Amino acid sequence: MKLDRRTFIELAVGFSAGAGAGFMLTPVNWKLMDDMTIWSQELWPRYQLGGLEGRLPERGEVTHADSVCTLCPGGCGITVRKVENRATKIEGREGYPINDGGICPLGAAGLQLLYGPWRAQSPLKRVGKRGSGEFQKITWDEAINTVVQKLGNLRK
Repeated sequence: MKLDRRTFIELAVGFSAGAGAGFMLTPVNWKLMDDMTIWSQELWPRYQLGGLEGRLPERGEVTHADSVCTLCPGGCGITVRKVENRATKIEGREGYPINDGGICPLGAAGLQLLYGPWRAQSPLKRVGKRGSGEFQKITWDEAINTVVQKLGNLRK
């Protein structure tokens, strides 16, 4: 078989497509995502969580709340495990017609979005030019009044 540039590229593309399809059809990637979710939920409380002192509670009354995930348009059913009324785990809700116990990585990462140190912890108002990244903290009343005024102007 003659191995010229065209043949090499055809083989490389074919091999890449086959490897990608094979990887998506095996349970390995789903197992790795599940393991990463478990790892992040077990280790995440060891860090200071966005200004909240200490960890998530390790002991206390455990409750579960059923809800619907709003992190994407899918609207999957979720069950939130709470210890001492603080969310500690998000799982897919069994028997829900959309996802029947499954959950996407975005939904599973909901705790990181809730407790992450990078989240905005209070309303912010831009003080510099757009894209400059300059913000100042404002009160919730100021933020609500600003939004009401802007929506009122748009309505007019």
